Amino acid sequence: MDSISKELNINSNNILPTASPTLFAVVVHNTWLRKWLKNLEVDNNVNNLDFTLQPGESVPYPWKKIFIKVLNKKASKVLPLPRYKLNEINPETPLTFSQLIQYISQSNQRNLWKESYKKYCQNNESIKESTIINLLEHDQLLAEVILRLYGCNVIRVRTDASGKCIEIKDITNKHVLKSYETHVNLLAALFALETDNNFFIIYRGHYENHLLDCLNFSPNLIDKTYARGLFIVYQLLSVAKALCDRGLSVGTLRLQDIYMSEDLWLQIIPPMINNIHCLDPSLIFEKNKLNQSKSHPPESGQSSQKIGEEWCWRSDAVQLEKLCMLWVRGRISNLDYLLHLNVLAGRSANDPQAHFMVPWVTDFNSRCGRNWRDLSKSKYRLNKGDRQLDMTYDVTSCNGQIPHHVTDALSDITYYVYLARRTPKDTLCKYVRNKWVPAEYPASIQRMQEWTPDECIPEFYTDPTVFKSIHEDLPADAGRDRINPFASDCNLN
Repeated sequence: MDSISKELNINSNNILPTASPTLFAVVVHNTWLRKWLKNLEVDNNVNNLDFTLQPGESVPYPWKKIFIKVLNKKASKVLPLPRYKLNEINPETPLTFSQLIQYISQSNQRNLWKESYKKYCQNNESIKESTIINLLEHDQLLAEVILRLYGCNVIRVRTDASGKCIEIKDITNKHVLKSYETHVNLLAALFALETDNNFFIIYRGHYENHLLDCLNFSPNLIDKTYARGLFIVYQLLSVAKALCDRGLSVGTLRLQDIYMSEDLWLQIIPPMINNIHCLDPSLIFEKNKLNQSKSHPPESGQSSQKIGEEWCWRSDAVQLEKLCMLWVRGRISNLDYLLHLNVLAGRSANDPQAHFMVPWVTDFNSRCGRNWRDLSKSKYRLNKGDRQLDMTYDVTSCNGQIPHHVTDALSDITYYVYLARRTPKDTLCKYVRNKWVPAEYPASIQRMQEWTPDECIPEFYTDPTVFKSIHEDLPADAGRDRINPFASDCNLN
């Protein structure tokens, strides 16, 4: 985020993080985009207007929300990409689903045969000695990956000590770009910027929801018919084939890298790191070391076991298992455990629509320990009762939806009400009530707990400043108006 703000001169408040640590949703001015596309003179401060946008909020014209991916430069040598033949005249006809499955089956068989041949048949030392690998610079290969993926111009930017742009140079051959048309299921890039420290890929648009959101919050969108799941699989396989034909690898594609629209059209942002590999020193053939290895064969059992353990589990599963054991053994608190579960569930501390949530544990009617909340029932059930739950379940089942009792455990409106004393009035009027009426907001945390059918937020357990108000007409002095009487101050001692 800092590199985008400093090197591209974009207001940091207009840069929002995403599920990927290298991908950001950025609000930019249209003239800033035309500056790079048409080489126009534009004021560098055009993007300094502050937008306090929330996730899912639209951007007014002439502003636009786009994705920007940051790729760090490195001073290292890497393996070159596989060669492949450009098809400049007659592009291939898209394959049907059955043809695509057949292609994958043949590719898997061919790859397995190659691996077997290397393992059992290539024992001739003369073949190994004649093998020469010409390593490339990391940055050179990264530019080649960008070109093969997106077929966009890579613009080299040079700045002075003050950050002012002093040189702009297009470093891509334009006649080659036609051969690198972006696959329809890859999110297209407008252009790429190369600075002294990073590559910035400027994408054509922006998407709010990815495939993980769909599976977590709207699985019925895919489960409704069998064809929908096949359509998603078909798009993924088409992208994998297209990248393979260009000598690239999809690699470890995560659900968060697969953005989708309401009509199930996928727009994928594949990770670049899957195509950048440093040469393993153990693979470099040196005759004297090879001779030594013949007399003293290496013990590779430990290394192979380590690799096997590294790939046998998904990282999230391993993290969840370790986390659960730490909690069972009392190494971490209940709150820390729940916060980690929120992260694994795809929630974010910066997203009001999918904010961290934790349970209410008391109704504040008496001192701690006398009125613990019944955790076997949801907060919605405690507030609304069983009859309301049955009505909600019956209504959803009649409309052809997946029957459910609770619509949402923590809505964005409830989130803003919880933090009303720390949220600006214009934001509250935008998301809660059109008119500012302080009396409509709960006067104490006890009243708030009685009012809401939603769960709690971790800020009530960790941040004492939420009990102080920034609004003169919304009382919150020290905490006596919002927290229990037995607490004398909202500050942590």
